[in-house]
Amino acid sequence: MKINSQYVKNIPQTRKTMSVEAVKQAREKQEKNLKNYQEKRKGRVPNYIEKIKEKRDQDISEARANEPDPDCPPDHIKVDNNQRVSTLQQLQFSKSYHLNLMLDYFFVFFRSRTTGKEIE
Repeated sequence: MKINSQYVKNIPQTRKTMSVEAVKQAREKQEKNLKNYQEKRKGRVPNYIEKIKEKRDQDISEARANEPDPDCPPDHIKVDNNQRVSTLQQLQFSKSYHLNLMLDYFFVFFRSRTTGKEIE
């Protein structure tokens, strides 16, 4: 009797069988989770890898933008058209201003010489 009582304590307990509805609900839940995983997460690249790719692409584009133009002579830089036109306008204005200034000095100097000769 003592042996039988010890044996009863150590007997593995058996599970109750699940009802058909519980099995169906468990399968639906598992299928829903699997579908959610396949739609949202499966085959998706992790965020840290996306960030690494974006940084690499940005570095490559910056390197291309900063590399010298092979058609440009040494120690020269390539200038966009708008900046080139504005610089040319400034230079033309400066040239005309200085030319007019020099002509004014020349005429003043020439007049002073001619008036000086007339006085003598």
